[in-house]
Amino acid sequence: RPLRPGAALAWGMISSGISREMEAALVLLSEHVQTEDQNMRASAIFGLGLGYAGMARQEVLEMLLSGVVEGQQRMEIVSIAAMALGLIFCGTARRQFGADLWRRE
Repeated sequence: RPLRPGAALAWGMISSGISREMEAALVLLSEHVQTEDQNMRASAIFGLGLGYAGMARQEVLEMLLSGVVEGQQRMEIVSIAAMALGLIFCGTARRQFGADLWRRE
């Protein structure tokens, strides 16, 4: 059981910079973004950040904002989501998700 969060991070690292029609990282990691296990959730979110760093993927933005930020999540999870979104949208000067993070209730 403790290997699963590490595997999620590893999957994000090996998927870094790879763009294909079949997005294995998105499929495998997105199912763990809403899991009850906080370690697995954090690892899946950060794995998405590593896997899609610099790619500005809109579907990852929507998934993280709707599933993590808009819900009643712990601040640690929201912080990791913010870091992942920063990696994904690095260099785009996009301010939308920053504003969404701070409007969190």
